[in-house]
Amino acid sequence: MNTTTAPPRRGGRQTMTTLLEACRTVALLLAVGLSACGGGGGGGSTASVTVRVGPVAASGVHGAAVGGALPGVPAEVTAIDIAVRDPAGARLAGGDLVASGGTLTLTVPTGVSLALDGTARAGSETLFRGTTALPPLGPGERRHVALTLADAVALALEAPASAPLGAPVAVAVDLSGLQDTTLRWYVNGVEGGNAAVGTIDASGRYTPPASLPAGTDSMAVTLRCEPAVAPSFAREAAITVTGANPAPPTCHDLDGDGYGSPGDATCAAGAAPDCDDTDAAIHPGASDATCDGVDDNCDGAVDEGYVGSPTACGTGACAATGVTS
Repeated sequence: MNTTTAPPRRGGRQTMTTLLEACRTVALLLAVGLSACGGGGGGGSTASVTVRVGPVAASGVHGAAVGGALPGVPAEVTAIDIAVRDPAGARLAGGDLVASGGTLTLTVPTGVSLALDGTARAGSETLFRGTTALPPLGPGERRHVALTLADAVALALEAPASAPLGAPVAVAVDLSGLQDTTLRWYVNGVEGGNAAVGTIDASGRYTPPASLPAGTDSMAVTLRCEPAVAPSFAREAAITVTGANPAPPTCHDLDGDGYGSPGDATCAAGAAPDCDDTDAAIHPGASDATCDGVDDNCDGAVDEGYVGSPTACGTGACAATGVTS
C-alpha cells in the first residue's frame, strides 16, 4: 500500500544473494566422488543441491542492516524459504535456510529443467524474493548458480531541500510491499528528534528547531524513515535548516523585578523603565503608599499614595488636631 501519492524517488535496489551449488550424484556413490558417477541424465538419478548464503549486495542508499540469524543477512529476516520446482511449478524439494543454519541441501532429479525459488521473510512479511533456472544436470557435473533475491518492499521519501527555523514542513512517503506500514522517524539519529535538531512526528511532519547553534546561519539535518518490521529498507532525506537566530535579550534587570534600566520590551514585565534597578521593591506599578520620601513606583512623584491618619493631642488650652505623617 502507498502511504501517500507522492512520486517515488528510487534509490539503488538492495539484493540478498544466495549461492547455489548443484552436484550430480547417484544414491550412495556420493562418497566416491562425483567423477565416478556414470549413466545418463535420467533413469531415476538424483542430484544434490546445496544452497547457502553469499554476500549481501546492498546499495549505500539502501543501507541494509546485518547481524541477524545469518551473517550478511538483514537482522529482521526470520526465514528464507528455498524451493525447487519442476516445469509445471510443482514443489519438489525445499526448506528454510535460516532454520537450517545457513546451509540447505536438497535432493532433486537430474535430466530435468528446474527452477529455484527463494523468499526471505520477516514474520509474515515478504521482504525479498527471486527465482533462477536450473538447466538439466549431467552425470558428474558441478555447477554454481547465483540466486538473487530482490526487494519486495519499496520505500521512497520526498522532502524539501530547506526549511526555515521553526516552520514545519511535510515529508512525503511512498511505501509499498508491506502489510504493517508503521514507520519510525529519526532526526540526526535521534528517534523523533529533539529541541536541538528539530522534531518529527509519525506522519513525517518535521518542525525545525527555534534557533541555530551559536555563530551559524544554517544547519544540515538528516531525516531517516524506516519501516518498523523491516528497518533495512530505511531511506534518508537531507534538509538544511536556515534563518537567523533570534536577537539576544537586551533587558538589563539587575534586581530581578522584571523591569530593566533602561526599559526594554524584552524584559519580563515589559518596556517600562525601572527607576532604581538595585531595589526589587521599586519599579513601575509598585505601591507608593509608604511615607518614606522615595518614588517607589517610578512615576516621578514621591509618596503620592500615602494617606495620613487623623490625630489629636493635649487638653484644654493645649488641645490640637492634625494628621500624622
